[in-house]
Amino acid sequence: MKSLVGIIGALIVALFVYYLNYEKPEIKYALSEGIPIGYSEKEPSEIAQQLEVKNVGNSEAKNIRLLIRKEIMDYKLQKYSEADEVKGFKTADSLEIVYPSLPPQGSFRVLMKSAGVNRDDIDINHSKGKGVEALAAESNLGIRIFSIFFWGGTCINYCSCLDLNKGRLCQRQN
Repeated sequence: MKSLVGIIGALIVALFVYYLNYEKPEIKYALSEGIPIGYSEKEPSEIAQQLEVKNVGNSEAKNIRLLIRKEIMDYKLQKYSEADEVKGFKTADSLEIVYPSLPPQGSFRVLMKSAGVNRDDIDINHSKGKGVEALAAESNLGIRIFSIFFWGGTCINYCSCLDLNKGRLCQRQN
């Protein structure tokens, strides 16, 4: 029984180490609040905003596609590197930017003038997943699974040492 507990414990540790060292890109974005720059009849007609897209993961993100489903009057892209070959497509009601790759901790910014963009208008994808808002609540599924295995293993280990007949912990005998 004790060898089974040891094997399960070793598997749990191995899975945890794999989870910590797993290389994956993680794209997050932050959209600034709108700053009115033009007015028409006491209503803001033009709003300036900044959108920053950053790879906070530990491997390179490839083929990043940013889609803003809102009319953008004008925009300026601040690239991570001037050597990056970025493609931008602007239509009457959307803006699409395809960024080739971002290294870990790399980022780019889009400065835009529009009638106002909110987070529901933004869609970001990359070759291995989807971009998420930087300040959004995240699911900690990995930590929850690890906690279940850790505490389950601790209970199994504790129960395997109990002397069930006497209700106390096993004692080493020399």
